[in-house]
Amino acid sequence: MIDFVNLMEARSLGATVSESDEDKFWYSDQWIMEPMYQGIRYQGLVDASGNLRFLGKRKEYKQHDRFLSLTQICNDVESNKLPSQTLFEGYLTFNNNKIEAYRFLKLDKPDVNLVNSAQFYLTDIIYLSGNDVFNLPLFDRKKLLQKVFKETSVVKIQQGYTKNKRKIFEELKKEIKVYLFKNLGAQYNFRQSLSSRIYKIPETYFMVVMGYVENKEDDELKNMIVALEGGQLKNGKLVKITNVPVHNNDSRIRLYNQRDKLIGKIFEILATEKTDQDEKYQEARYINMRDDKKLEDCIF
Repeated sequence: MIDFVNLMEARSLGATVSESDEDKFWYSDQWIMEPMYQGIRYQGLVDASGNLRFLGKRKEYKQHDRFLSLTQICNDVESNKLPSQTLFEGYLTFNNNKIEAYRFLKLDKPDVNLVNSAQFYLTDIIYLSGNDVFNLPLFDRKKLLQKVFKETSVVKIQQGYTKNKRKIFEELKKEIKVYLFKNLGAQYNFRQSLSSRIYKIPETYFMVVMGYVENKEDDELKNMIVALEGGQLKNGKLVKITNVPVHNNDSRIRLYNQRDKLIGKIFEILATEKTDQDEKYQEARYINMRDDKKLEDCIF
């Protein structure tokens, strides 16, 4: 009997790509680029009795009844008359708005605005009619998705690009912040996939230097600053937010030589995401000092 599986987890490229990554992902026709909207990953299962069930990636996402409250999406999936013991995956999104996705998870019953803005993007198929298809290349699994699912206004098959990826990326990056690269020959992996990469577009933020971190244990990093303690205004008060790593040795040495004058100065960071819930910056890294910026520019 077919059941839910561990969702595949893509590994992160971080905020930048190297020259080898450029060749590997952007310009090779063996890699597909999928723009991803902010949402919640779900699997859909047509069980042995023909009933449609949904399960999320994390423990707190496992609200089967909540997903069923999205009547239009469920009806559109069921209209495909999928055979029993079929398992597919995708993600639920609300106008590419992460806050709305969090609201969906927290509310006992989704409100009208959430229900009306919900869309489900199909990304992969794992079992079809009780037969595993995870050993097929991604290219063939995508064909199966297009064969067994009919797109509607709320249920769509995730679009991917193999050619002109760089051009499409430049056109879409203002709207979509996250991209997933998948190898077309990749088999489905129930855990971590070496054939998938996430690429997130970093954003610029400003912080106040409230301190710094030296590495006194590693001789190679001696007389260098490896991180700055960054602060921002929160409710009008300057508070420490996070330590921001400094990756470049030239910058580490330059900051060390200026360490007596750093406190209170403004510096620029890049981060792939700011999360209000846990008050963190994802993949934050130091860029440079900014004498042209003021304290008022450093707001959480």
